[in-house]
Amino acid sequence: MFSNIPNTMFVSLLLGILLLDFVPFFGNCQKPADSGITIQVYQFQYANGSTVTNTNNVNPSGQPQPTQTNSPPNQNGNIPPPQAPPIVPKPGDYMFEVSFSPFTSYKDGQPTPQDIKYMLKVIQSKFHFIFTNTMGVPDAQYSGQLDNEFPESLISRLAAQVNQESKSASIKVCQGARIFKTGQGQKDLDYALDASRVANAMLQGTVWGISLNVDNQWGSIQDADDISHVHSILQQGYVKKAHELGLKVGVKLDICSEIVDGLNKDKIGEMVKSCDFVSCFVFPPRATESPMDGIASIARIYQKYKQAFLKVNPNLEVIIETGWASSGESDFNPEHFNTVEKQREFWERMESTAKENGMKVRMLEAFDEPTSKKELYRHFGFWKKATNTNGYIEKGTGKIVRM
Repeated sequence: MFSNIPNTMFVSLLLGILLLDFVPFFGNCQKPADSGITIQVYQFQYANGSTVTNTNNVNPSGQPQPTQTNSPPNQNGNIPPPQAPPIVPKPGDYMFEVSFSPFTSYKDGQPTPQDIKYMLKVIQSKFHFIFTNTMGVPDAQYSGQLDNEFPESLISRLAAQVNQESKSASIKVCQGARIFKTGQGQKDLDYALDASRVANAMLQGTVWGISLNVDNQWGSIQDADDISHVHSILQQGYVKKAHELGLKVGVKLDICSEIVDGLNKDKIGEMVKSCDFVSCFVFPPRATESPMDGIASIARIYQKYKQAFLKVNPNLEVIIETGWASSGESDFNPEHFNTVEKQREFWERMESTAKENGMKVRMLEAFDEPTSKKELYRHFGFWKKATNTNGYIEKGTGKIVRM
């Protein structure tokens, strides 16, 4: 039957039959069984430059990716590649987080859930990490039910809704909880834990941490009394509760310099032993005209604080909270140093410095707060509410963002 086949073709055919018979003995050549499931291969780069190839249908944020077996062709007849998962920093990488408070309007009245969700989508267009300062419960009145719907208390759950719509945890929230020194001072914290649990049930990974703040004009730990009070709250089982929910716990500290060599060094050290992270206010020196000079100072202080904190708790994450106003006077600068151009440079260079040096930075803030009681804090926003139109203005570029 092979008499009419040329010798070369006969040899090729025989060799092919032999190879097929012996394929099972070559592990790397064995054809996998057809499971009917298409495995997506994602390759992407973390902030530190390392490249990761992922074939287990789970993206780096821990979220399972929907399997795509037969993507519909686009208008050109080509099948589009699968959409890559959002890039988020790994633990230990840089973090660039923005503060968010929903009080952005020049008009009186409370922002509605629709207003807050709109603002979250504006943030989502540029950033992936946000932090809040409080659940907003007046006088720590929390009944134990998620029925006291104050604007700040809705943020984590509305962020989960935005994440559900985008099918990934593209907004990650550090939920603030304000500790009161009178009455049942931990009620805001109880509320924060419950709201975070619900948000993460809606989409896992929406809330990553709880930040404890103090009910004072700064919203941060200021002195020995504050340290003792917050430390006592931490020892009441709240760290364990948070960890059981997959949440990190940290504190906002306005006297981080004392961990280096200060009166409260030992007290601070004992408190942060119970924490996963600490957030420190660090602004440019007074009368700093150049944003780069301010950032260089912040970077030096960050490293000094980090070294001191890690001696006490080697696993502690150190976060710097900072900002630059676009107009008006601020705590550290006169009015003529606070311009839109300098603010834009500060944000851009602060982020690049954080990337290059593995810093964790919190920026004040996502939006201007024109209703703030203090003029000093009204113009730190990356965006401001547009007047006479539905949208927010990116101050550095003048671009109006509408969702």
